[in-house]
Amino acid sequence: MYHLAYHYVDSEAGNIVHDVFLSLWEKRGTIVIENPERYLNRAVKLKIMNYFRNNSSRAGHIEHIAATADRADRSTERIFNFKILVNEIDELITQLPARCQQVYAMHQRGMDKQEIAKKLNISESAVKQHITKALSHLRHNLQY
Repeated sequence: MYHLAYHYVDSEAGNIVHDVFLSLWEKRGTIVIENPERYLNRAVKLKIMNYFRNNSSRAGHIEHIAATADRADRSTERIFNFKILVNEIDELITQLPARCQQVYAMHQRGMDKQEIAKKLNISESAVKQHITKALSHLRHNLQY
């Protein structure tokens, strides 16, 4: 029995054989065994299958918990880093000239160059220059 269990689960073979004998002892008053060798080998095989089923399930749970915890840790860190980045961008935007700030804000809200030009009564090339200036300022000065 031990050899059979050791073949599949070397480190847990003793525990599996022990569990088989414990189960046999607990059922001693109600069990009738015609072929003891066959019964014990079958009992060991079933315990081995249960061992693998439980461990694969447990490993899956542990892996899921580890992945979820890691994801949660990273998401909290990402949120924190995002807030720092947004604050830094806001600070850098305030350093731009007023018109450039206005054009960049409108661009960030999703307005295209034509809409911005029409609304502010300036040329599209001026809008493009303001956006380029704002983005260049951000690229050169972002510390994060």
